[in-house]
Amino acid sequence: MSPRDKPKERPAQKRSPMSCERCKSRKTKCVDPLPGPCQLCVNTGSVCRVDMSRRRQRPYYQVSEEQFQYMTKALNHFMPNMTLDLPSLRSFVSTLNDGSSHDRPETASSKVVSPATSISSGGTRPSISTSETGLVPNTVVSLDEIDKIQGRASWLRVDSAGNHRYVGGEGTYAFHSAVQSAKARQPSSSIDPDLLSTGAAQSTVPSGNMTPTASVSTPRRIYLPRRDLCNKSVTRFFQDIHSVYWLFAVESFQASLDSLYSGDMRSATPSMLCSLYSILAMTCESEGKMYGGANVATSPPSRYLALAKEMTPELYDKADIDSIRALCLLAMVHQSSCPDQAYLYIGSAARIAYTLGLHIKKETHARPMFQRQLELRIFCTIYLLDMDIALTHGYPPALSEADAIKDLHLTTEQILCPGSNIPPGYQVVASQLSQLSRRISALLYITPDSGGRTRFLADVMGCVSTLHTWMDDLPLPLRNCKDATQCHGRSIAILHLRYYSTMILATRPFLLHTALGPGESGIEAKRKTFQDLAMLCIDAASQSLDILQHMQVNGLISSLVSLDATFLIEDIQVFLLVVSANTKRESGLDVSHKAYACLEILQSMEQVQGVKSTLDKALAQLREYGIIDASNGLVRKEPTRDQLFLGMESTQALPLYLNAAATIGPGLSDFHRLIFEKLH
Repeated sequence: MSPRDKPKERPAQKRSPMSCERCKSRKTKCVDPLPGPCQLCVNTGSVCRVDMSRRRQRPYYQVSEEQFQYMTKALNHFMPNMTLDLPSLRSFVSTLNDGSSHDRPETASSKVVSPATSISSGGTRPSISTSETGLVPNTVVSLDEIDKIQGRASWLRVDSAGNHRYVGGEGTYAFHSAVQSAKARQPSSSIDPDLLSTGAAQSTVPSGNMTPTASVSTPRRIYLPRRDLCNKSVTRFFQDIHSVYWLFAVESFQASLDSLYSGDMRSATPSMLCSLYSILAMTCESEGKMYGGANVATSPPSRYLALAKEMTPELYDKADIDSIRALCLLAMVHQSSCPDQAYLYIGSAARIAYTLGLHIKKETHARPMFQRQLELRIFCTIYLLDMDIALTHGYPPALSEADAIKDLHLTTEQILCPGSNIPPGYQVVASQLSQLSRRISALLYITPDSGGRTRFLADVMGCVSTLHTWMDDLPLPLRNCKDATQCHGRSIAILHLRYYSTMILATRPFLLHTALGPGESGIEAKRKTFQDLAMLCIDAASQSLDILQHMQVNGLISSLVSLDATFLIEDIQVFLLVVSANTKRESGLDVSHKAYACLEILQSMEQVQGVKSTLDKALAQLREYGIIDASNGLVRKEPTRDQLFLGMESTQALPLYLNAAATIGPGLSDFHRLIFEKLH
């Protein structure tokens, strides 16, 4: 039979998935019930209605319904005041697409206090629903108009000394100024809109016995060293300290110093004298030993420090940008010997910075762009120094992670160089790293009264990943500390040491757990992840030691600030923890050799400031662990290759990771990359 003669196959009739109520009652075929009406109802003129509740559910729909119920319960948990119907959900999603954020969407059941309510009426306060206000029910109402009003509000006031002070929108001054400005619908163009109106925030100078100490016209006795010795101390300050913490434009500081030595008493301000005395207190002991000390012996660091502290009442009275500089220097002087006072000084500097609005990036006519950028530099220094003091002594920082300036960009570096000892871009990336340190500290380290706060391993891995990204995104001139120029060598080396110290901060709890309590993690995968994070901690300490040895060889290490000694003592603690876990091998070398190498660097440093006490503590620790003998010599031990590392069995992959830690490149070490890829 030819294909032409074959009977044509009839197409399969589509069965209607459902029937309307009339077709069901007549038991006839329902054609096109959706979207309806069906053919029978059209012919008879009847109402075509499909009862969805009477549909026979199949397993697929049962699963979908269960999923829908769980999703509904989850939404009700996070948005208890929202009606979960289609219009409200559609409106809420549209606001999310517009970029608006709402913690608690408003619903038809939300109540607002009636503006016509009289509080003095004696009755209960009546409330009305949003439907009575004319709002569409079940809609999410944004407050863009309120945001615009607050964005146009003034945020600076002028104090009695003529200084601009920051005023937040929640302050009474800001509301008072807004009420006064409501009279003039078209304010004068000559008035800075960022400044509060004159009557809103007038500050008067106290009179009588309340006169500030800064206005007392008593003659001031100034003690200064010989100019040549002062120049040597100032030069040392800019090389070793100012290369890490930027505070002055070099030209302006030298000009003030010249005026001071020429006898111009207008330059002898409390902030300038306090800054100079603090610099001399940090450097004169070192310079005295270096140049014979005959002339410096009459003015020891304690004398300069006492002179600097005499100026502190006047610094608080002025509370200007120069006072912040002086308080930061006082904090540096006390960082090693009196950490509590250092913490108080940097906290005071942070509070003054708040009053001056240094944490606000917004430009204003009251402050030229150039001045505003210089203030941002100083705020970056406060942000760095505050976290350094907090991490060293375990205090909560005065500035939190949220206080960091978003999208910080110091445009003045293109106009005015930050100095010959600071590379461009250093302060921006250092502030970003300090922000990460604050995040890690808040995530991992709990206070005794924090209760049962739950922390998750994924959050820690996210912080480690962010640290890796920070290192990968470093500008090219800041990536390799060993190839940097001599003038920028210390700044870049300290930047890399900060990175590895932050990595240790994020991973040292896992090293502690792996070394001291390896049997507590019941899940094998979790235990292995803890061990890998512990390996990251040890590698970070090894990389840090490598940089410190490079700084020692090239004369970049310093005793004038506590940073260098802090990094050394931190590395020693990591190596000693490995020793305490009966592990004597890492990277084919005895771990005790690395602890002893840190000790040798400490011994080679100038024994000034807090280095001497740090060295004494390190010597006592290494003797206790049996690494050095009574004569401070290294105790030689024969290494054994079959020892376990932190309780982990030796594998073929482990030596590969350990050997990779012996090299340091422009970015992350190979060990970091291998372990991090392994963790993911």
